[in-house]
Amino acid sequence: MTSLRTARPLIAAAASLLFFAHAASATTLYDPGLNTLPSAQGWTTAGSGTGSGSQTLAGGVLVFDSTGISDAYGNGRVSPVPLDTHTGFRLSWDMRLRSEVHTSDNRAGFSVLMQGADQTKSLELGFWADSVWALKYDSGGADSGYLRDTTATASFDTTAAMRPYTLTVLNDQFSLSSGSATLLTGVLRDYPTLGSSTLPYSVASFLFFGDNSSRGVSVTDFGSLTLAPIPEPGTVPLLAAGLIGLVWWRRRAR
Repeated sequence: MTSLRTARPLIAAAASLLFFAHAASATTLYDPGLNTLPSAQGWTTAGSGTGSGSQTLAGGVLVFDSTGISDAYGNGRVSPVPLDTHTGFRLSWDMRLRSEVHTSDNRAGFSVLMQGADQTKSLELGFWADSVWALKYDSGGADSGYLRDTTATASFDTTAAMRPYTLTVLNDQFSLSSGSATLLTGVLRDYPTLGSSTLPYSVASFLFFGDNSSRGVSVTDFGSLTLAPIPEPGTVPLLAAGLIGLVWWRRRAR
């Protein structure tokens, strides 16, 4: 029979994994189903320029509208959990563009920004009616600055229905998917701070969704936004069960 001394490390490891699974559950960052705006759930809503944007709630969905404002308008916050881009995490949300207009090939009327705990590991996603793309920063050449990355642009109908999106970040790489379709993959980006309009790029573990440009507007339906660790908590109890099973097997074998 296995001695207590032999079994104790395995039991302790299983217990630690079970504790981790409980502590590392997904965090809801915004839930319109609570019938409150982002500002009531830890987000700061702000706009710049003339006019005003609006956000309303309808049927458990946030209806975001930046068509009435001349500059940026959206929601930002520091994540309650540090966004460790090496260890990894998943951001998941639902959205549908009702309409989007942009006057620059490098801007979108609706964007989602993730600034990692290491601010040189970040990603901004732009949503057009017919595609999704990643923003890059190019410091050289005739066409320099913040630009749409044409090598990380996917044709995709963002207007047809409310769609789920998942941004998976691991080992300083990213993958964006919608359902079973992988849309974009690549390395995370370093967005330098070049002035007051780029200040969000200087904030660690910062998240933003909305319109962050004067050269695009949108009306967007936005659903719940959640943050989950990697590995997913559901896989950890399986590991723990395996360790407990090993203890039982060793006892039977002896």
